[in-house]
Amino acid sequence: ANWMDAMAELEGIRKALAENLAYPHTLLNVYLVGSHAFGLASNHSDRDFVCVVDSEYRMAGMHVIEVNDANEACKDLNISIYHKDTFVDFVHENVPWMVMLLHFPSHFVYLELERPTYTVRSVDLRRVGLIDSQHSYSKAKRLFKQQNDHYRGKKNLAHGVRYLYFAIQLAQHARIIDIYQGNNEWKQLMSMNSVVWEDYEAIYKPLYESLQSMLMALTEPLLTTHVLRNELTPPFQETPLDSRFYLATLDYIDASSQGLEALPKNLNIDVVQVNVQDGIYLLHSDATYAPKGDQVVDECCHGLVITGQQQQQQQQQ
Repeated sequence: ANWMDAMAELEGIRKALAENLAYPHTLLNVYLVGSHAFGLASNHSDRDFVCVVDSEYRMAGMHVIEVNDANEACKDLNISIYHKDTFVDFVHENVPWMVMLLHFPSHFVYLELERPTYTVRSVDLRRVGLIDSQHSYSKAKRLFKQQNDHYRGKKNLAHGVRYLYFAIQLAQHARIIDIYQGNNEWKQLMSMNSVVWEDYEAIYKPLYESLQSMLMALTEPLLTTHVLRNELTPPFQETPLDSRFYLATLDYIDASSQGLEALPKNLNIDVVQVNVQDGIYLLHSDATYAPKGDQVVDECCHGLVITGQQQQQQQQQ
């Protein structure tokens, strides 16, 4: 869209929000997304937007508005609305389809008054990337086999692949460098005429599994003790502790009378016991609520595996 069209659409979006949101709000961000942003639109494609609003009322999740009045200057708009706090939380948690918005070309950004920063956090990225992609795959299968909605099934397959690509880009580059990655899979899917799920499964299940394995390999938590890989699920990167290796986390635990319990209580760091017999713990700082810039939080943001023996080694150095 040219500048005049974009401004007309922006005013149409403001009007739609004013008519459909039953509470006072301030429009902060507007992004053009979907097929028009990815260069895949046809003459019949709707124009999809993500909007971020601020208000005293924090709505849960996403609110969707459709504008399809033929008498309107702006029609066939699908508007997905998020509260500012939800938007910021999703960005902090490395949700690929939300971080994606921060890397769109400027002509897809109609308004941006709220621009959160983020740090790539391996454990969060692994979690949301795998969950979102598996959700897309399962939904596609359900749409094919239970609802006979083959077009939406294809769309969900394509979305899952695209968001796995975005998660891998974040893991490799700490940003999304190519918003068009996934277009080839979209075009291939839309060119297939079969209505049989198994025909799609034969092609896309191996692709999903390959991309998920790549994401897992790029986001393995750091293991700072000598522990056999096959004792832990999922596998962790192993970095043996030596005289040059120092962890503020271990000193923090040792200095606190509460031990490991001080981490979730004081710093919002999750503590998960991975192996009971050997006392192995996975530490992972919360993306939204852990204090930013704290050395212990920074050490745990990608996932950190420790044991009681690890603490003793550091104390002796």
